[in-house]
Amino acid sequence: YQRRVRVVTTLYPIIMTYRLKKISFQNTHVPIIMQNENGPCPLIAICNILLLQGKIRIHTDFASTTFSELLSLIGDYLMESKPKLLSESDNLNYESNTNDVINMLPTLQFGLDMNVRFTKLVIVLLFFFQLQVTKLYQNNRF
Repeated sequence: YQRRVRVVTTLYPIIMTYRLKKISFQNTHVPIIMQNENGPCPLIAICNILLLQGKIRIHTDFASTTFSELLSLIGDYLMESKPKLLSESDNLNYESNTNDVINMLPTLQFGLDMNVRFTKLVIVLLFFFQLQVTKLYQNNRF
């Protein structure tokens, strides 16, 4: 049984594809996502970190992936990484934060909108991203 999260991408009807490149990382072959245009793409950065950590997977035989598939992979990861034994209020808070992040993911294709108000959503996303980078660095000491 595999649950797939589908993120609504009606605001971005263009089908974006990203080439994959196989690299050797910790004695295994891992696909990483290549940028298709210059410019910021935090979505690619987040996906590549999760790929290198083995938290999400793309088959190594694939030559490319789509924007929608990347959103689904991250959404699935967020739903699967929910802590167990949360109180009812913590569970509602986690689900609300997760929904906020999932709904905001499509905007990461073109950059990260830094809202100077630092809403809860921006803080949650920045914390998630920083946590993933810190874990990757600590485990591998680049």
